[in-house]
Amino acid sequence: LGACPACLFKGNAVEFGVQRGLIVHGTHLSTSSENVLADVRGAGIYLEDGNEWGNAVSYNVVICPWSKNSVKQGCTVPGTDNGAGADTDGNQAGLWALGSANHLIGNRLANAYNGFFIQAQIAFQGRGAAQGRLCLPAQPFGRIEGNTCHGSFRFGFYIGGPNFPRHTDESPATNGLVVDRSSCVPFDSATGSDRGMPTRVVRNVDWANAFVGTYNMGDVQFEDHVSVDNQEAIYWK
Repeated sequence: LGACPACLFKGNAVEFGVQRGLIVHGTHLSTSSENVLADVRGAGIYLEDGNEWGNAVSYNVVICPWSKNSVKQGCTVPGTDNGAGADTDGNQAGLWALGSANHLIGNRLANAYNGFFIQAQIAFQGRGAAQGRLCLPAQPFGRIEGNTCHGSFRFGFYIGGPNFPRHTDESPATNGLVVDRSSCVPFDSATGSDRGMPTRVVRNVDWANAFVGTYNMGDVQFEDHVSVDNQEAIYWK
C-alpha cells in the first residue's frame, strides 16, 4: 500500500489462524491497535519485508494456548516462506519484524517460542520486493516501548542483531528503501561525522521467559526494563 496513514486495523479478534495473524507488508504509517490474536500458528503479528516504516503496532495481545512440548509444538507451523524465523519450531514469535523502523508499543505476547523478535540477520538487505535495497543492520529504530513478554520458551524481548541504528536516507517517501548506500556506513565519508543514531528501548517487561536481550547490537539502551523470573535476566552476547 505504500504510505497509508489512514489505514487502521483496530479492535479485531483473530482465532485459530493456520499461518500468521496480522501482517504489515510494504506499508508505511498505518495503525494496527487493540487487536487480540489467540491460537494463531506462526507469528501472531508479522512485519514482512523490512522496508515497512513508521507503522504503529500498539496495545495488541497475542496468546498461544499450547505448550512447546505438546503435539502441536506450541504455535509453530512448518513449511512457510520464512523457515529461518517467525513461524517454525526454531524461531516462532508472538510479534516478528525483519526491520526496526516501526513503533511497537504496549503489546502483550504470551507463551510464544519467542515473544518480541526483530530478526534482521536472516536478510540483511531485505526480503521480497525490498530485497537488495536495504541495509537493515543500520536501519533506525522506531519507538519501542511498554511491551510485555510472558512465558516464552526461548526469548521474551529479543533483538537478534546485528542492529547498529544510523541516520540512513530511507523514509516513507522512498518506500522505506535506501537510495544512497553510503548513508548506511558508520561515518560520513566527506565530513568524517558519526552517522550513529543512539536509541532507547523503554519500559518493557519480561516475565518467566528463558532469555531476554540481544546477540549483536550497539547504540541502543534498555531504559527502565523490568526482568522477573527469567532464566537470564539480560542476555547481551
